[in-house]
Amino acid sequence: MLHKKISDQKGSYTIEAALLMGILLSVLIAVIYIGFWYHDKDFLQSAAYETVCAASLHTEDASWQMEQAVKNLTGGRMLGTRELQSTCQNGRKTVTVEFHGNFRIPGMILAFFQNSKLNIQESCTMTVERPSKRIQKVRGLIKVAQRVGGKTE
Repeated sequence: MLHKKISDQKGSYTIEAALLMGILLSVLIAVIYIGFWYHDKDFLQSAAYETVCAASLHTEDASWQMEQAVKNLTGGRMLGTRELQSTCQNGRKTVTVEFHGNFRIPGMILAFFQNSKLNIQESCTMTVERPSKRIQKVRGLIKVAQRVGGKTE
């Protein structure tokens, strides 16, 4: 009788492992997709900041185009984000870049709640800097300070 019970449980480890592997693989794939989503989100934030910094320095240059810089920066570097749209506003005092995209995730649970996609939205705004004017002001202040202090060079 003892021999019969041991032989009945012989395949139970295989069945338990098969059930457990389905759960473990699902969790592993979910972690990988979350990593891809964080990569795309962080990349878009840094791309927005880099574009805004460059645009704030190129406001006087008519040949520099912000939209082309955005395309060159983001082209082919996204892991899962599709339908990426960018909005660039180059104003007189501020520069703004916004990104909107959809990160597709396969699976039935997310498809039920959010149409199998997570929205990614990143933006950055910066005031326009004109380094040449700032340098001229600093040099003028240095000259005034030298005259007041009695030093002439």
